[in-house]
Amino acid sequence: MKPSYNNFDILNSADQMNVYIEMQNKGWLNHSSSSRSANGGVFTKMYNQMYVYDPATGSYALRNDAQSQKQFLQRYADANTDWFDVLFKQSLMQEHSLSVATGTQKSKIYASTSFLQDNGWTIADKVKRFTGNFRGNFEISDKLSFELITQGSIRDQKAPGTLGRNGNPVYGTYDRDFDINPFSYALNTSRTLTPYDANGNREYFTQNYAPFNILNELENNTLELGLIDFKVQGGLKYKITNNLKYSFDGAYRFAKTSQEHKITENSNMAQAYRAGISPDDATIRNNNKFLYSNPDDPNALPVSVLPYGGFYKTNDDNITNYYVRNSLEYDKTFNGDHLFNVFATQEMRYINRQNKVFDGYGYQYDKGGVPFIDPNIVKQNVEGGFNYYSMGYRYERYLNYALRAAYSYKGKYSINATGRYDGSNLLGESPTARWLPTWNVSGAWN
Repeated sequence: MKPSYNNFDILNSADQMNVYIEMQNKGWLNHSSSSRSANGGVFTKMYNQMYVYDPATGSYALRNDAQSQKQFLQRYADANTDWFDVLFKQSLMQEHSLSVATGTQKSKIYASTSFLQDNGWTIADKVKRFTGNFRGNFEISDKLSFELITQGSIRDQKAPGTLGRNGNPVYGTYDRDFDINPFSYALNTSRTLTPYDANGNREYFTQNYAPFNILNELENNTLELGLIDFKVQGGLKYKITNNLKYSFDGAYRFAKTSQEHKITENSNMAQAYRAGISPDDATIRNNNKFLYSNPDDPNALPVSVLPYGGFYKTNDDNITNYYVRNSLEYDKTFNGDHLFNVFATQEMRYINRQNKVFDGYGYQYDKGGVPFIDPNIVKQNVEGGFNYYSMGYRYERYLNYALRAAYSYKGKYSINATGRYDGSNLLGESPTARWLPTWNVSGAWN
């Protein structure tokens, strides 16, 4: 279900406009503070229109008098925009599955597949998932049996684009540039703002000195997530004698997660990197934090490091995992009174992880994907100590040996002894620190 303003204490547009008018009367929302502000709504739009001159008619878009201002503001006072209704939707999630099971006295086979599609809670969300599963159990003889399990899944997901949060250690707060989370936007955006103007076209206000419309952002600032996960697992059991059993377990898994952040040239983020340059505006140019000031030329004006195009960011994670486990168990009762059990096992884990990050600049989505790279953006990254690409590996190696011996007399007296020898490259750099021996001895009397 869609969220509702009934669950939150948020002013409607009329009450919010009364607050704005009161602030204006007390000198807060005036021309100087609102006209060229980084973020602005109705009043910023009103003041800016007072400076839009039409040579054909010889007049301005909005006259600077009380009557014209009142008429302009009245539409927004009556808007009472329901952002939850604009950004959220009623949608159905569908899931289809098919399974087949068959077998004989010596074998059992099970296979299944499923497809899930969720159109999402918001207009910017969507996910599809496909899974497959196969399992077979086979009894070769009274002594030997094995099983095989194969699992796989593919998922494609679309979500609103997002950047990492910025921490402020002085005030202990966090913020996020270009945040377009629909739920957060609906909660924190004034209901005097409207997604469409009086003519039914998308209406733009100001954010980061650039035009902003949330519907436009959700189309031009997107995050595409992909996941491929494949696993094969097998197990074998062999009865050497009636009292001695051997078992083997092995598994292989490969998973790849990809993240594509597409920020087109029509997004607010891309335009913010050009605000004050095109069109030229000295006030915005001197205050826009997304413009670049060359430290080698202190007298030079700030310039845009993104004159054309947008951003293309990727973040990929790969994992390859091997797992092997061998175990041997001896279990015997002597003369009906003496119960003896010995269990020995060896386990190995082998894991490789890889992470790849790339930030592409000047990618022109509207021109066939041809990049336009300004050298200043590379220079800016180098000066700021920021790597616009990276790739790293993490390796995990684990080996374990364990032995357990247990004895019980008539189930009344028992004694247990256990020893383990664990080794991992994550325990330290020193070869001696990477191995950890442990043991314990216990007894019980019932």
